[in-house]
Amino acid sequence: MKKRVIVIAAGVWLFVAVFGLSYRAFERAILAPNLGVEVAAFLATTTLAGAVLVTVLLLIGTRSHAYTRRELWTIGVTWTLLTAAAECAATGSWESLIADFDPSRGGLFGLVLLTALASPPLLGNLLRRRPHSV
Repeated sequence: MKKRVIVIAAGVWLFVAVFGLSYRAFERAILAPNLGVEVAAFLATTTLAGAVLVTVLLLIGTRSHAYTRRELWTIGVTWTLLTAAAECAATGSWESLIADFDPSRGGLFGLVLLTALASPPLLGNLLRRRPHSV
């Protein structure tokens, strides 16, 4: 079961990654020149974190299979590792990734990683508790 969950998580992550890359191109070409780098980075980070939340809701909320807590954490860890690896590959170094964690320099990437890690188990728990309509 764990291997299946990792494959599903990686496949869904790929969809979010394509969205993230497309949005990053939009950020650099349109937002940054018109709004400034810091505002563009803020919008990009919050938009990507929001896309992760929506994706989690769609993944967990529309499946007939109820994920266990362990499976939800597996999804979160898989997404976080894939996101960190992709960001390192895109920026070329761990130093760039670490610099993206410094909020005093506009680095909000930690929000994306935290959302990727924690949203599957947190939202999964919330959805599990909601009353079912008859």
